[in-house]
Amino acid sequence: MKNTKLFYGLLLIAGMIMFTACGGDSDGGVTASEAPSPTIKDKNGKKVVVTKVGASYRNFYTYNYRKNGKLESIEFYGEEDIIFTVDKDKFIIKGNINWGENDKAEVVLKASLTSLGFISALECTEKGGYEGYDGNYEKYEGKYELNFDYDSNGHLTKITGEIEGMSSGMEYGEKYRYDIDGKYNCDIKWSNGKMMSYNRNASSKEEMGGEKNNYKNGTDADIEYHKIKNTSKQYSYHMSQALFGDILGDYHILEALAVAGLFGKGPDYLPKQISEYCFEEDDFEGNDEWNNKWVLSFDQNSNGTINYEQNGYSSSNRVYFGYDNAASKAKATRSVSENKKPEKKLRPLNSFSRRHRKTQK
Repeated sequence: MKNTKLFYGLLLIAGMIMFTACGGDSDGGVTASEAPSPTIKDKNGKKVVVTKVGASYRNFYTYNYRKNGKLESIEFYGEEDIIFTVDKDKFIIKGNINWGENDKAEVVLKASLTSLGFISALECTEKGGYEGYDGNYEKYEGKYELNFDYDSNGHLTKITGEIEGMSSGMEYGEKYRYDIDGKYNCDIKWSNGKMMSYNRNASSKEEMGGEKNNYKNGTDADIEYHKIKNTSKQYSYHMSQALFGDILGDYHILEALAVAGLFGKGPDYLPKQISEYCFEEDDFEGNDEWNNKWVLSFDQNSNGTINYEQNGYSSSNRVYFGYDNAASKAKATRSVSENKKPEKKLRPLNSFSRRHRKTQK
């Protein structure tokens, strides 16, 4: 039996432009004049932009802006350098990803924004190809749709989405085609300005060569808080990783957009602990369940923005923020090591091809 796996968290990546209240044009982009600059406010009410997030030896995210303050690109430094650029006239994000010598992908995200500048919908298309284990070239493509709902306070409350995708090629001298159709839902509960919990559920139907597979996964998460006010109402690095981290794997694009302020306002207080219970149900490979936990501490700048946050009890796990003005006085490059991540998350999402590589017959 050929063994294929759906790393289903991909459903978080993107969404079709269905949220008509945001006023985008017909192809899903919005003009630069209609797209507010991604900003956060410090405790004095002054707007600042995040310029970088990371450790001393590298930045996890680097944000570049045009002279008019609009977002121009986001650079990611992981195993591979990844750059997403934003079209100057429409809020369309493009990335050409080179995973290896013969392993490339093109990703395009078209966004609609609310009047406050929050992303209300995304449409993502992904195409690419790679050289398979037996030397044959294999291709893949996918279309992913997501909608984002907010409450009157600007808090993200719901994410819904659909995915369609296929990959095809030759394996062991035989042609194959793999098809997938799935749905995603995430409900986010708020109380008194705090994100108290989120619940994710995804399901998909997969088919290859007449063999069919049903797959489900889910997460129940609870969040505890410090008594320290999050006066800038930022999404912290680890909270964005927990909420969006299974969205697109190595791309990390949605987490980066959340940190920049494009997925609504963060909680009124800084998170102390995020606890997740996760499960998977798979007809081919059985069921699994596990727990994740982030234990967080923070240091703030004099203007109330986050200087650094720490996961766990070692200072080597600090992640620093940089901002665009001197008033923030951020120490953006003083960490000595990358943050420690939980041992296991829902199946990590890289590109469509990387999720569907074949094992032995």
